[in-house]
Amino acid sequence: MLITDQQLIAKIEAFLQRHGMAPTRFGREAAKEASLLTTLRNGRSISLARANKIVSYMERYDREQGGSPDSETKIIGEAA
Repeated sequence: MLITDQQLIAKIEAFLQRHGMAPTRFGREAAKEASLLTTLRNGRSISLARANKIVSYMERYDREQGGSPDSETKIIGEAA
C-alpha cells in the first residue's frame, strides 16, 4: 500500500499518542532529526527510503513495547 505524506504524518501522530512519546524524541530515534515531524507538518516531503526507515522504526518499537501497531505499511520499493 502506498501512503501519502499526510497519511505518514497521521501514522506518526497515532504512534506518538499510543506511546506518549514527544515528537522530538521520535524524530531523533527514527531519523536522527529532532524536527522531523515539524518539517513534515510544514509540507516537507521525504524520500521513500527515509519513509520506509520511519515506518520500520514504528513497527519495531510497537513490537518491542508489546503494543498494537497500525496495520503494517510497505511504502514502496520493497520486495513483496
